[in-house]
Amino acid sequence: MTAPLTEPVEVMKALVYREGSFRSAAIPVVREVLLEVLLDGRPVAAIACTGEHVEELAAGFLRSEGWIGQAGDITRIERPDPSGPAPGWPGEVLSVAVFTAGGKSRPEAAGTGNTITSSGARGAGRWSAGTGSTPGMITVTPEQAFHLVEGLVEACVLHERTRGTHGAALADPERILAVREDIGRHNALDMLSGHALLGGIDLTDKIVVRTGRASLEIVSKAARMGLPVLLSLGAPTVQAVRLAAQAGITLVGGIRGDSMTIYTHESRIGLTA
Repeated sequence: MTAPLTEPVEVMKALVYREGSFRSAAIPVVREVLLEVLLDGRPVAAIACTGEHVEELAAGFLRSEGWIGQAGDITRIERPDPSGPAPGWPGEVLSVAVFTAGGKSRPEAAGTGNTITSSGARGAGRWSAGTGSTPGMITVTPEQAFHLVEGLVEACVLHERTRGTHGAALADPERILAVREDIGRHNALDMLSGHALLGGIDLTDKIVVRTGRASLEIVSKAARMGLPVLLSLGAPTVQAVRLAAQAGITLVGGIRGDSMTIYTHESRIGLTA
């Protein structure tokens, strides 16, 4: 797996207003690049992202969209040169090519590669309980949930510097195992999905901790990953709660200070672990 590019931050001049006065300042601003995702030689998406962990992002995106189901579906991942500048895109373009066994990716899934997305709902998304593994039965105490959320916030150093990213963490009840940040909240979760897929990590006893709200698509991605617990700082939507209930996911939102709301499958949240 290739290493991330140089730090995805550029220092830019800006005018800051604070405490009744203006001043010039050098402000760190997060980078935004375009990632072309090719599946068996065909472009399927163009994702606006920071340009970090792009192999994980591509693999996780393809799994969340239902185009691959498991690590064994992938024969290799390459980093070809981009096909060329993207019309109307003012910045850098990267490319990741994913190849499957026998080129068996679903033909109806291949898109035109014209979709540019970073954080909104993706047009090809599968809003369903998914085809991931059945979530396991783990127990998380409120204190553990608060600790994991605090750990995610502390680990999101790019957000601390730029205020321009979303964060997500893969964890067990005791500790955070991996953290990913990106300009798109969907991208951060797809990176964790790809990280687990490529690393052979069983997610049926893991937790995802997220900044932001829990939308229908976020819960759908968690279901495809086979996750039992989803912790979000923000609140969910009605559709997200219904899907979490159907998929067997414990959905917890509105985690602030010492309070939280458990929307579905509350048996996994206990006073003692």
